[in-house]
Amino acid sequence: MSKPSVRPAGEFDGRTRDFAAGVVTGTRSFDVDKLGRRVGVAFATVWRPGENVARCMQRPDPLAFLSGREPGRLRESSRPPHSLAECPHGFYGYYEGSNDYYEPGRVMAVVEAYGETVIGTRGFRAEKARIVALHVPSDIGLGVRRVVARNYPDVPQFDSFDAMVAEFPPDDAGHGLGPDSDPDFWTREA
Repeated sequence: MSKPSVRPAGEFDGRTRDFAAGVVTGTRSFDVDKLGRRVGVAFATVWRPGENVARCMQRPDPLAFLSGREPGRLRESSRPPHSLAECPHGFYGYYEGSNDYYEPGRVMAVVEAYGETVIGTRGFRAEKARIVALHVPSDIGLGVRRVVARNYPDVPQFDSFDAMVAEFPPDDAGHGLGPDSDPDFWTREA
């Protein structure tokens, strides 16, 4: 049996990911539940003030009605914990200008993400995240606005999205990539 070849330092072997310390910052939308808590749009997970840690969630069985079973509700998966590379869950954020989930009645926020993180061209998915700034649009009623402010007292709130991202700018989608810094610049997916 031949000995595996050793790759030069810094060369990607297709299995391990480079480690980098720090945070990535992006925008995202939230729904607001009846208690004034911010909840995710795709998975209605409540975001608490401070650090939030992702869990692998299991969606209800969409074919359960065919067999007469209850479809169930969103619940934590019974599978053992694993990395984000093996699971679609985690906290999502988008670089400035690429938040497709905004619609009237939703709250906008800037989030910082860290821990194990998957970086994409339009945003990221991370193991841990915290809300650092909030914009509650004027189309959301005053009562809901007050409850959101009460529930997240340490998060700065802004009257406009533009003011929020001016003070808490999301990372840019290019991350400094260009023809001079990235040998795959012309062939990578955008």
